[in-house]
Amino acid sequence: MSPPRIKSRRGSYKYHEVLSVYEDKINVSQSSKLFWTRLLFGRTRSRITGEIFKIEIPHPYRLFVYNSIIKCMKINKEEIKYPIESYKSIGDFFSRYIKEETRPIGDISEYSIVSPCDSEVIDFGELKSDYLENVKGIKFRVKTFLGSNFYKKYNDDSTKMYYAIFYLSPKKYHHFHAPFNFKYNIRRHISGELFPLFRGMFKIINNLFDINERVILSGEWKGGNVYYAAISAYNVGNIKIINDDELLTNNLRTQLTYMGGDVDTKIFDNYKNVEVGDEIGEFRMGSSIIVIFENKNDFMWNIKPNQTVSVGERLGGIEDVNTSEKKTERAERAERAERAERTERGGKPKMGKKKGGKALPLTSKVKCPRYREEKER
Repeated sequence: MSPPRIKSRRGSYKYHEVLSVYEDKINVSQSSKLFWTRLLFGRTRSRITGEIFKIEIPHPYRLFVYNSIIKCMKINKEEIKYPIESYKSIGDFFSRYIKEETRPIGDISEYSIVSPCDSEVIDFGELKSDYLENVKGIKFRVKTFLGSNFYKKYNDDSTKMYYAIFYLSPKKYHHFHAPFNFKYNIRRHISGELFPLFRGMFKIINNLFDINERVILSGEWKGGNVYYAAISAYNVGNIKIINDDELLTNNLRTQLTYMGGDVDTKIFDNYKNVEVGDEIGEFRMGSSIIVIFENKNDFMWNIKPNQTVSVGERLGGIEDVNTSEKKTERAERAERAERAERTERGGKPKMGKKKGGKALPLTSKVKCPRYREEKER
């Protein structure tokens, strides 16, 4: 009689392996969810999709294929920098460049931040502890996410740590840029899963950011320390960082970090400087960017949750006292001029020329005192 065999529970062994090495044990999803999610969105399947996207499309069919994608995904064709038939594959099309003039850098000061990508702002705010949890179900331990401790540069009460989470949908521009002038000397590659990052997935596995593959750049800027993270997602096996040829993501032979694999850390001999708006890298499909940064206590956000933003769009900053006084002075001067003009009209609004049967309001030039003085001369 043969001895009894130990039954292998394929659905849970990976989960228990995770529990043996994972710091945030209480926050790891139950084994069945983790197993089925891996089964549906495994790294191999994502890699196969990526290889399909690399297949070259014959030139005569490119217009039809890309125009169909543009129509289906409602992509703004006018922003695309090069003729669509010049892209050899679907992967090349999704990693397309856009015209620089369509993404001007917003009016910013030295402590301001602009959007690093075309995206939806999922969440933002002050980072008060090592554990981040929001009303949308997103949960992750920052230390685990970054692969290292995070800390402030200035050990006083003049600064705080802030964060912003950006989601890039597949139809968006897939290159990511610098949100401010900064420099970095450490690059960490944390291997992980390639699970989708759409909102519904956080209800299944709420700590996706701790599990998915990611690349983190650590450095500093005017406001203090900064951590810039690019996160892989399904079909986004490859993350490319400018001038970093050693970085190899979505390597099938690599043991995943959250299952005990090592964090690939590269320390550069010299700081790499990037200016606001400079390209940092690219995804092959939609994914997410998280920026964790130190800044002054009086930093203020100028955005709302779930707001759609473009590269270079101002997200927040510190209102300069002199600038604020000038704005107040201009507003008061304009208000006085408007009151005087209403008095001259007897309190009745003056309308401009009619166009198509509708009266159009006058332009702001008529309300400007300087314009009226020059006109009277």
